Amino acid sequence: MSAIWATACPSFSKAKFWPVSEDLRAAFRPWLGPQDLQPWRPHVTVQNRVHWQKADTLYDMLSSEFVRRTLLVEGFDLWSYMQGPWRHEHFFGNGQTTDQPR
Repeated sequence: MSAIWATACPSFSKAKFWPVSEDLRAAFRPWLGPQDLQPWRPHVTVQNRVHWQKADTLYDMLSSEFVRRTLLVEGFDLWSYMQGPWRHEHFFGNGQTTDQPR
């Protein structure tokens, strides 16, 4: 299974990104699981697969300093899930492609 992640930096336009997201979802539908079929909610993953107490502790620490920001999506990274680690496959962005992760 592969995952597509947006590489983002500080002016994000949902109107511009939404059609791309929907086109990708339609193209990959046969391979998507229930989580992938949920409505798109852009986010940044800080932790993954940690004990809930550790996650709560970090959430409390970060939320006290969190400032909402607007982001500009520079492109997409294509990753393959290798039953544990993820392998970077390709970066697509601004008319450029590279096999180097960003």
